[in-house]
Amino acid sequence: MKKTILVLALLSMLLMASDPMNTIRLTIINKSGMDIAVQLIDGDYTDYDNIYYLTVTEGDRLVPNEKAFDIVPGMYNMQVFYIETYDPVYGFSCGQSPPVKLIARKNMKVVIIECGQQPPNWGEPTMTKYWYWVFPPWKSRLPGYLY
Repeated sequence: MKKTILVLALLSMLLMASDPMNTIRLTIINKSGMDIAVQLIDGDYTDYDNIYYLTVTEGDRLVPNEKAFDIVPGMYNMQVFYIETYDPVYGFSCGQSPPVKLIARKNMKVVIIECGQQPPNWGEPTMTKYWYWVFPPWKSRLPGYLY
């Protein structure tokens, strides 16, 4: 009985000494005024193990809502979805934002602001601000811009 416990203790110490998975902390700060979802897909579309769909509840500029996630470092295609109720008369006000590149090498913060607003400043060095400018329907759209 003592030999079995000793062997199990030795095996558990060897397993605990294995190399831990390398992750970083991604903090998403929601200042958009509505619920959001952030989709992260591996940048080269070869490693489908690194796909994340992260949701953060509503927050605004005065009372932001932030949520932290642990992800594997890498380059991701990040797409933000503003989760809003469908209006049968006007449809969705934000539409679908185009994907952008997110290079995640170290712990970082991503701030999501209101749809159609520009950030007032760039924030601290570890912070990235995501904003999606919606062109009014009466203005022409820029060529090469993804919609």
